[in-house]
Amino acid sequence: MILRSGSLKVSTLIDILIRWIRGAISTLHVCSFLNLMALSLTLSWQYKVIRLWKMNAQELVDMGKPALLGLIGQTQITEPKVLLPKVVSMVKTVPDTEMQKRLLSEMMLLINDEEILTMLENLNSNFGY
Repeated sequence: MILRSGSLKVSTLIDILIRWIRGAISTLHVCSFLNLMALSLTLSWQYKVIRLWKMNAQELVDMGKPALLGLIGQTQITEPKVLLPKVVSMVKTVPDTEMQKRLLSEMMLLINDEEILTMLENLNSNFGY
């Protein structure tokens, strides 16, 4: 096994560990490989800061990720009568009912506008929460 200097894909490491677990390569080979990796392994990552308070709520909805909908109360909600029913119906698509309840609770906790909170509470009661 030849290790070139430079970066190494995590998938390569995972592949080697899987082969070791299956018995395709010896522990000695894995230990040698990991020792060589320790000399040159560099992990790096990038992230994008999302400023929810500057974001329009519709942008968060358009991402299509129900797990983020609990944060909708921190965004700028310009059309709550249109947006909130859409958000509640998206939360209802989550298969786990406990997760649905958690998302709706988080939404309600993070909304500062009393009128919007009342609208959301009414929508939730219509869905049986």
